[in-house]
Amino acid sequence: MENDKVFDLLTKLYSEMQNGFKEVNNRLDRVEERLDRVEERLDRVEERLDRVEERLDRVEKRLDGVEERLNKVENNQVTMENELKEMKKTLFDGYVQNTEAIKRLEAKVDELSEKVDRHDIKIQVIEGGKSSRRKAK
Repeated sequence: MENDKVFDLLTKLYSEMQNGFKEVNNRLDRVEERLDRVEERLDRVEERLDRVEERLDRVEKRLDGVEERLNKVENNQVTMENELKEMKKTLFDGYVQNTEAIKRLEAKVDELSEKVDRHDIKIQVIEGGKSSRRKAK
């Protein structure tokens, strides 16, 4: 009888262990399912990150192009500024020359005006002398 009790005890223990293993297996299955879902989500996140990385690469290329164009514009601006400085200097020199020429012309005009005034006086004197001679005759 004692063997029967031991056998019953072992059978019960075996049964409980089997139930425990089933429960552990069920829990492990659920954990594996959850891990599979997490893994799928991570794969999707990875795919999205890959797409974001590709987009960032395209943005970087575009920025490189923009930087290159900006450098060209800056170089052109410096060239234009230098050319404008030269043009400004040339224009100022021309302005100075024009001012000097205008001053010379004004002096000549003043001189000619004085000469015309003197001639007017001489003409009046000459004409005045002729009219007094005519009156005397």
